[in-house]
Amino acid sequence: MREIRKCKKEEVKKVGEFFDQVVYDMINNHTNYPHWVYQIYPTIDTAKDAFDKNELYLCLEQQQIVGAFILNEDPDGAYDKGHWSQDLQDGDYLVIHTLAVDQKQTGKGIGTSLVAFCI
Repeated sequence: MREIRKCKKEEVKKVGEFFDQVVYDMINNHTNYPHWVYQIYPTIDTAKDAFDKNELYLCLEQQQIVGAFILNEDPDGAYDKGHWSQDLQDGDYLVIHTLAVDQKQTGKGIGTSLVAFCI
């Protein structure tokens, strides 16, 4: 059974460790599309900061973290340069950041479930 929800305080360290493992696996065994840097971004500090802002979510299967992401109103990046179908102001939308899936679980629809949850 897949559960997607906000991260609890006692889970923040595990999410940070999960981010480390995902980045390590991407760099060594897959393609690192987001160009994340091992132990630079995302890290435990990324997880702590997002948790403190009430923006950190995780996905569990059989009590194991298989996905995590940050969801907030911050368009941090070049989002304003995109060609969007609607003219929305900051705060009228949410942005998914740092969406990570356990590399050993790819192809099982976890990423799709995370995005569907956000929508």
